[in-house]
Amino acid sequence: MWKTLSDLAKKLPYPLLLRLHLLKQLGFELRRHRQYRRSLGLPMLTDLDPRQLRRSDVLFVLGTGPSINRISEARWRAIAQYDTLGMNFWLYHRFVPRLFFFEAIDRRIWPETYSAFTPLAARRAADYVSVIKVVMELYRAGPQFIRDLGPQWKTNLYAVDPLQAPARNAKELAYALRFFERKGLFAPEARALCFFKHNTSLSLILGFAVRMRYRKVVLCGMDLKTNEYFYQDPQLYPGASPLPAEPKELPHLLYRNLDWLVRADAMLGEMNRLLLKPAGIELYVESRVSALWPEVPEVPADVLPQE
Repeated sequence: MWKTLSDLAKKLPYPLLLRLHLLKQLGFELRRHRQYRRSLGLPMLTDLDPRQLRRSDVLFVLGTGPSINRISEARWRAIAQYDTLGMNFWLYHRFVPRLFFFEAIDRRIWPETYSAFTPLAARRAADYVSVIKVVMELYRAGPQFIRDLGPQWKTNLYAVDPLQAPARNAKELAYALRFFERKGLFAPEARALCFFKHNTSLSLILGFAVRMRYRKVVLCGMDLKTNEYFYQDPQLYPGASPLPAEPKELPHLLYRNLDWLVRADAMLGEMNRLLLKPAGIELYVESRVSALWPEVPEVPADVLPQE
């Protein structure tokens, strides 16, 4: 029955479909998220003073592509002078960012991912005590996910309520971005408790960067051409999980043409055009290895010295 209703809903005009999807989230998913958050005593990210979140005008977003392993020690020292934000399995890397965003993992649906992430998080808990940590979509996993990470993860841990925007193409995504912008989700120091998201953590983080009004955003390790990850190098990370199991030769999941997932280059193009540029925010990649280059230019030398 629910599948039939879902299939019928997808045939609706996109403006109506978007609004119905939001009603579903607000009436069910976000309600569960808030119940779990309150049961854990977790504050919202929006409870923090923005000045505690932003310490510089530049944000380095740390992805997990193999070009991460090519960043020299000198460049890491330069990157460390700015705000840095890691995501999900960034925990394998020795560099500890100022901010860390991670998705809640339901062990019933993703048991292998859960089994890889939770012991890794436990091992890095002491290193991340002072890091501002943000859990997304807690409704998917419930409070046991946070408890399984260990007590140290409760320190400086916050939650966000993502509002997912379904979209089949760039045109629909552009409509959603304008819709959420009118609702105030991207305004500086916005009072809105929810954050925009289109399927991936990267979309939420770019929306976060817009709300924080960083002047420059630099994407590191957003290679996308292959399905490789920096922690799959057996010499550098001999104890790392072999996840994911897909062939490395495939493009990254975010760089494939899939239903209801706007490809990363198109998604970034729309967010850059409609949100970042109007706010005076410049978007760069750390390496020309990225499939996003040259449409997204390489970080200039005045931000990160060339070698």
